[in-house]
Amino acid sequence: MSEPSKRAPRLRALRAQALVELLTLELAPAAAVGAVLATHVGPPEALVGFVATALTAHLLARSAYAPHLLSVARIGMRANAPILGGAAAALFSVLGGHGARLGDVVVAVIGAWLVLLVGMWVKSRLDAQRPVRVAVLSAGLSAALGDELRTAGIRSYEVIGWIAAESQAFPHQISGGPDYLGKLDDVRRLVGEHRIDLLVSCPVHGDERSRLRTLEIVGSSCLDLPVRMLELSQLYEDLLGHVPLGASDAAWFQYLLNPKYRPGSAVAKRAFDIACATAMLAIAAPVIVLAALAIKLEDGGPVLYRQRRLGLGRDGFTMLKLRSMSVGADAGEPASWSAAADPRVTRAGRLLRRAHVDELPQLWNVLRGEMSMVGPRPEQPEIAPALEQRFSYYKCRYLLKPGVTGWAQVRCGYGGSEMGSANKLCHDLFYLKHRSTLSDLLIVVETARMVAGGNQYAVRRARDSFIAEGKHAGDKRMIESEATGRA
Repeated sequence: MSEPSKRAPRLRALRAQALVELLTLELAPAAAVGAVLATHVGPPEALVGFVATALTAHLLARSAYAPHLLSVARIGMRANAPILGGAAAALFSVLGGHGARLGDVVVAVIGAWLVLLVGMWVKSRLDAQRPVRVAVLSAGLSAALGDELRTAGIRSYEVIGWIAAESQAFPHQISGGPDYLGKLDDVRRLVGEHRIDLLVSCPVHGDERSRLRTLEIVGSSCLDLPVRMLELSQLYEDLLGHVPLGASDAAWFQYLLNPKYRPGSAVAKRAFDIACATAMLAIAAPVIVLAALAIKLEDGGPVLYRQRRLGLGRDGFTMLKLRSMSVGADAGEPASWSAAADPRVTRAGRLLRRAHVDELPQLWNVLRGEMSMVGPRPEQPEIAPALEQRFSYYKCRYLLKPGVTGWAQVRCGYGGSEMGSANKLCHDLFYLKHRSTLSDLLIVVETARMVAGGNQYAVRRARDSFIAEGKHAGDKRMIESEATGRA
């Protein structure tokens, strides 16, 4: 065995981070529940509480996509594990004839929460001190990926440099970018010398020979080393929660055709929509009445604004909103995106938009089955054709019911332009692949946080090089044909 593999440490950053998460966020809170119950209730209840808390924490963390991107929902999801663990221990105690006191269970849960907060702080510090060292098998993409990670606030991964593939035989430093490490033929030596944890590849569209050659070289050189390899599109999904169209091709959609692919139950989603929309309408009814009164008093015009949008299968429907613009503001005007300082918005409408109250009537669209609580935002029929022509896979959005909120809304804010809409498309495709009832619940929770303190016009956008494409028109025709057929 060669020298680099001998020097390689047994525990690399990827494995270390997984172990830290297991210890600090799953086992430590479970141990806190068990310790308190063992002292105040008994060993059997302590064991049940420990196992139930640890198992629940593990399952919840694995069932949600990109949980690190959901600030409030992530904390809430972790906090639920001790509650369910304490409840399981209390039920076991009652069935065993002991009857654990509620106060003891509450103390156990609060103790676990305190340990969890400390664990989250410890994990954040350790991840930043020992990030995953990433080398990109491309020149320009290394700098772009580093920028994306910094913008997203992800400190657990660090781009240390780039390795030139066979088609990039120019060993020179990129101005202002990560270091040039060497050539692909020397990848084994480079992995050991620079302590690389992860190699990231970005296959050139249409160049299958180069793709296979890269896999052959890395596979034959590094299989016995503690290094892993991912394609750029998969890394973007795992860390940044969207599909980079500029670095993806039709192969990405093979996952959606896999027999093991499970998009979630349509019945469960519809039940979630009805329950959530009904509850929200009941709670928001007084707010809607006050908003309607404010609109009427300001200019005497109609309260509701009706606009045609495209929904499931590209079918049109009438979307309802509380009117936030002056009467006839868009009469005779071509369809356009709104803006933060739109002069057509009334004084009352400005307040309604800031609190997203103008969107509440869409809950009626949800009850009618035209929309879902979570999904891609419906586009105007006048704007959609240009987006469908400009961006591949745009028609895949019509495989889903449009949503009152969505993954793109909580991650991107309001698009407000062609490239902003393309950025949201990248996130909509991610949702198409990873959707579930639990993810819908987490997105609704995150939307509540955004409404409380966010700005719908604040756009967090990836680099245009990862959004804009057009290098694979054949892929576009094939996928759009598939999308239309399924819709």
